[in-house]
Amino acid sequence: MKKIGIVFLSFLSVVTVYAQTDTLSTKAKKVIKPQVIKPLKISLNDDGSHYIQFTGLVQAWLRFNQSNPNSTINKQPIGSDNTFDVGLRRVRFQTFGQLTDRTFFYTQIGENSYSYLSERKFGLFLMDATGDYEFIKKHLSIGAGLGSWVGPLRFSAPSVGTLMGMDGMIYQQNTNDLNDQFVRRMMVYAKGKIGKLDYRVSVAKPFIVNSAANKNGTGQASIGELGNMQNDFATFSTRNPNAQFNTYLSYQFFDQEANKNPYIPGTYHGTKKIFNIGGGLQYQKDAMWYKEANASKPGGIDTISHQYFTAGVDVFYDAPLNRGNGSAISFYAAYLYSDYGRNYIRNLGVMNAADGGTAYSGGTGLYNSGGGSAFAMNGTGSTFAAQLGYKMKDDLLGEHGTLMPYAMTQLSGYQYFEYKVMATFNVGLNWLIKGHNSKFSLDYQNRPYFQQATATEAPKETVRRGMVVLQYQVSF
Repeated sequence: MKKIGIVFLSFLSVVTVYAQTDTLSTKAKKVIKPQVIKPLKISLNDDGSHYIQFTGLVQAWLRFNQSNPNSTINKQPIGSDNTFDVGLRRVRFQTFGQLTDRTFFYTQIGENSYSYLSERKFGLFLMDATGDYEFIKKHLSIGAGLGSWVGPLRFSAPSVGTLMGMDGMIYQQNTNDLNDQFVRRMMVYAKGKIGKLDYRVSVAKPFIVNSAANKNGTGQASIGELGNMQNDFATFSTRNPNAQFNTYLSYQFFDQEANKNPYIPGTYHGTKKIFNIGGGLQYQKDAMWYKEANASKPGGIDTISHQYFTAGVDVFYDAPLNRGNGSAISFYAAYLYSDYGRNYIRNLGVMNAADGGTAYSGGTGLYNSGGGSAFAMNGTGSTFAAQLGYKMKDDLLGEHGTLMPYAMTQLSGYQYFEYKVMATFNVGLNWLIKGHNSKFSLDYQNRPYFQQATATEAPKETVRRGMVVLQYQVSF
């Protein structure tokens, strides 16, 4: 933990000194602001209202992780508590366009969490492919395809290229890669605006649950193997999935946000004044199952099906503080109630630096948070989360951009933990060389490790672990 803290503080010191010296050197000369990057568009008509546009994104990570106890790589114990790795957190290429006054299409290919543990030559895959028709101008568009018009909260479908922190609120992507494809699923959706109310509603057909494909890279997906029932512990059912219903409503008091695609920005860096209050839900009948004792059933065991249901409310404020110098503030807070069924817990480590650990399904019969950087990110219970960031003036570093420090937290109370608080904390610093188009981000995360001492006791926090990530993002 001390080593991680030293690395983080050293980087902050270097950036601060650079900011001070560079600002002094530019006081006597005119600050040269970077040229604005124009969208890569092909106009299809004279006024440009019909077009095809192309975008791209790369996020590269350098990471130093203090691994969870008993972590393994390729089934071998990690020789040290600390792991260093380099990876591609995200790669994205989008093609979308307004083909007529009312016809819009959106496609995206990409890759997530490609690291030294990944299958080689894996390649890009289809993330999005939707088309919609605007039946009532601004008020109602209806579309279908592989998409992410989901709820229950703002960052259930985040615009990953505009996040304030490293990864946003990942817990809000409630079924990420369990019965969806990195949040996307086959769906029919309706979206639009009614006055200042922005809405989205969708009916989706989730993917079938496949334990081998969906557990890969998570550290430990849930208690037991996905789909394999444990007594008194709910998991996702492998039966033919029922339809899933999604909605998210947002009342936008000031500037209005675009809703051409489903992905909602993380911060505007003060270019807009946004104040929204939102809420939504996600529901699927009999999505979960578990076993319980029943003497009247063959073998004395009964299979119980259970709904999957989440609902939440949130508030988002992102606005300039001083329009003259470009300083801005960004704040977000959310509450989420989740019902996955009895005692459900999902451990998740994003682009996990380890591929295993001693966990429930490892034969001990006792729960722990899993290997690498995993922690109990989702579960039956309630979660409160918040983030706050401050963008400094535009010319803080002269022509080299500015800085934006931030802090984030997730506080969860799960049924299986007897509602003991599971708390993670992130603090970080963005170096905005050119807004979201070219930026470095340094993030420190402190997370808990929960472990069960005996089968009759609830898991308890035993240690805490840290992780430092340096990310470079380039996008167009």
